[in-house]
Amino acid sequence: MTDSSRLEDLVADFLDAREDHPELEPAAFAVQHLPEDADRLVEAIEATLQALHAMSDAAPLEQKRIGAYRILGEVGRGGMGIVYEAERSGNRYAIKLIPFAPLGDARATERFRREIRGLARLDHPNIVAIHDAGLQDGAPYIVMEYVDGQSLASISKDLSTRRAAEIARTLALAAESAHERGVIHRDIKPQNVLLRRDGSPVLLDFGLMTAEDLPGLTETGDFVGTPRYMPPERIRGEPAEPRTDVYGLGMVLYELLVGRPAFSQQSRETILRAVERGTFPAPRSLRSGIERDLERIVLTALAHEPKRRYPSARALAADLGRFLEGEPIRARPPGAVTRTVDRALRHPLRTAAAALVILGATTAIVWPFVTARPAPPTQEEQREADAVAARATARWLDLYDDAGTLAREARTIDPNDATAVALDAWVHERPAPNENRHPLARALYDAIAFTEADDRDELDGGSDEPIDSLDIDKSLADVLEAEPANGLALTLRGRIARREDRRLDAEEFFSGALRTLEECAYVHRSLAWLYEKSKRYDDALLRIERAVSLKPESSRSLALLAKIHARRGSLDKGLAAIERAKNALGDREDTFLYTIEGSLLDEAGRREEARACFRKVLDADPRNSQGWFNLALSYDADHRIGEAVEAYENAVRYSRHDPDERSLTNLAHLYSGASKGTCVTCDELYAAHPEYLDLERGFEYWQRAVEADDGAESDVAPAFLPIGLRFDRDKVIAFLDRIASREPDSAQSRRNARLLRHFRMRSE
Repeated sequence: MTDSSRLEDLVADFLDAREDHPELEPAAFAVQHLPEDADRLVEAIEATLQALHAMSDAAPLEQKRIGAYRILGEVGRGGMGIVYEAERSGNRYAIKLIPFAPLGDARATERFRREIRGLARLDHPNIVAIHDAGLQDGAPYIVMEYVDGQSLASISKDLSTRRAAEIARTLALAAESAHERGVIHRDIKPQNVLLRRDGSPVLLDFGLMTAEDLPGLTETGDFVGTPRYMPPERIRGEPAEPRTDVYGLGMVLYELLVGRPAFSQQSRETILRAVERGTFPAPRSLRSGIERDLERIVLTALAHEPKRRYPSARALAADLGRFLEGEPIRARPPGAVTRTVDRALRHPLRTAAAALVILGATTAIVWPFVTARPAPPTQEEQREADAVAARATARWLDLYDDAGTLAREARTIDPNDATAVALDAWVHERPAPNENRHPLARALYDAIAFTEADDRDELDGGSDEPIDSLDIDKSLADVLEAEPANGLALTLRGRIARREDRRLDAEEFFSGALRTLEECAYVHRSLAWLYEKSKRYDDALLRIERAVSLKPESSRSLALLAKIHARRGSLDKGLAAIERAKNALGDREDTFLYTIEGSLLDEAGRREEARACFRKVLDADPRNSQGWFNLALSYDADHRIGEAVEAYENAVRYSRHDPDERSLTNLAHLYSGASKGTCVTCDELYAAHPEYLDLERGFEYWQRAVEADDGAESDVAPAFLPIGLRFDRDKVIAFLDRIASREPDSAQSRRNARLLRHFRMRSE
C-alpha cells in the first residue's frame, strides 16, 4: 500500500496542477500518477477538495473569523492548507489554516506545528514574521506578516541578471540566518518567495523544514518537497542539510536568470529521473547575456554532488556579493578530471563500455613501457589515508608531537596523498615536495611556509605589515578544486583571510575545515575568535568550549574563553577561566593572558590589580598599542587624567597600521570637556587641571578620530556627534563637508555625510 507521505505529495501535485487546468479530474490524475493504488489516491483527493470548500459553504467568506481575526479574502491554497488575508485592529495579516487532515493521520498537523515552532525562533527581515498561532474548531492556524507583493515565480522573466543576483544573495543570507538556528527550509523555490512593494524578497512556507532539535517525521527513504526543485540526494532519501537549501537557492537563481525551471519536464516520474541524472541546460545556452561568473555561481550551487556545492548559504551569498562588486568570485569551473568523474558517476554503464574499448585499443602500445611500480591505492585505502592525514593536520595545528608520525602513516597507505606529503616534509624539515610529481602537496607546503612565517596567532591581532597573499590563495583554491574537503587547505585559506580582515571569508573557510577537522581545537578556537569579533558571543562560546574540551591545557583557548565570558557579562566565569589558564601555563608567561586578566579585573573594579597586568604586557613589549589603550582606560575610569592622557597618546603613537581612533576619540572627549557638568568628580578634575580643558587641541584629536574611522561598524562613531557639538560650529561643518565629499560612494564618506546632516540639525 502507498505510504502517507507519497499520497500527501500527490494530493499537493493535483492541487497545483488544477490551478492551471481546472477541468482536471481526480480519477484521470490518479490513473496517470498512481495506477497501482488509484482508488486510494482518488479518495484522498476528494476528501481534500471537500475540506477545502468547507470554509466558504456556510456563509460569505467576508463574514467569517479565525480566532480574533476577520477574514478579508483568500490568498491561495495548496496541499498544506489555505492562506487568507485577515484583519485585526486595523492591521492586515496572513493566516495559514489547515482545516483538515487529508490523509487521516497526524502528519500534516505535526508539520504545521513544526512550522510554527521553527518560525517563532527565526528573526530576519527577509523571512516571513510570525505573530500568533492557535486552533479554530480543532484546526491549527498560524498568523503571519502580510506581505503585500507578488510571487517571484510570476516575474522571473522580467529581471536583469544583476537584479536576479541581488535577490538570490538576499535570500541566501536569510537562509543562512535560519541555518544558524538549526532550521533547514528544504523547499526553497520561486513560489515560496514573495517580493514586497519595495522590491525586497521574503522567504516563506517553512512547512517542510527540519530542525536539529525537532524530531524528523519522514521514514528512511521518504522525502517531501517539490521534486522539480529537489536536490538528487534528497530523492535518494539522504537527510537534509544546509547544502539542500543551497541547491534550492541555485534553482531560484537559475529560474530568475533564464525564465524557466532547470528541469522543465512535465510528469513527476520524468522530473525525478532528470534530477537524479543532474542534466539540465547551462544558463548561458538559454540566455546569452548572462555573465560567465554568474553562470559559474549557479552551476556551483547546483552541483550534482553536495560536496561540490557551496558549503553554506553564507558562502553562496559571499560569492554573489563578489560578483555584484565586480570582484573575482571563489567558484571555479570543474576541471577535466572532475567532469570525467561526474560523467562516470551519472552514466556508469556507458563509461565502463567506453573504458573497455579504450583499454583494448591501447594495451598493446603501452604495455612494453610500463615499469614495475606500486599498485595505486584502492578507494578504501584512499579514504583511510585521507582520514589519517586529517588527524595529522589536526594534531599539527594543535602543536602535538605525533603529527609527523601520522603524516608518514598516511603516506604509507597512499604515497601520493597531498596533505600527508606536505606535512611529512614540513614537520621533518625535509625539502619541499617536487612540484611536477606532487603539485598539490607543493602548493600546501608553500602555503604552510607562508602562513607559519608571517601568521601571528589569531589571538595576537595579526602581522605587522600587510602581505601580498594572492598567489598563495590561488594555489590553495586549486587544491580545493581537486580536493574540496581538504581540511589543511581550508584552514590555511582561513588564516590568510583572517589576517586580511576578510572575516566572512575566514568564517567560510574555517567552517568548511570543520567537516574533516572536527577534532581540531585550533579550528574551533579560530572560529570562536571570529565570532567574538562579530559580537556573536553565543556562537563564540559554543566553539571555544569545544576547543577547550579538545585541548584542556591550551592557555590560549582558556584565555579566549575568559574573554568571551566577559563579553557575555559573566565576570566570575571569566576569572575562573583565567585561573585555569595560569595553571596550564605554569612558570611560562603569556602577554595575551595578562591582557584578558587585566580587562576582567578592570571590569570588576579591581583596577590596581588590572593595571599591574597591563604593565606586565608593556614590560614585555613597550610598543604594544593595545596594552597602552587598556592602561589608559583604567586610569580614565579613576579620573587620573594625566596618566590617562599619556597612555592614550602612546596608544596612538604605537598603533601598527592606522591611527587608533578609539584613543583619539577619548583624547578628544577629555580635551573638549565633554564630561564637564556630568559628575562632581569631573568638575573638580577640570577645576584642578584647567590645562586639560583645551578645545583647540580637542578639535585636532576629534578630526583625526573621524578621519581614522573607516565608516564601517564602529564602537566610537556614536561619540563623534556629541563631542563635535563642543567645538566651533562653522569649523566642524567645514571639516565634515570637506571629508564627506571624498570618494562619495565609500562607506566612510556616506557615514560622514550622515554625521554632517545630524550635526547641522543638532547645532541649529
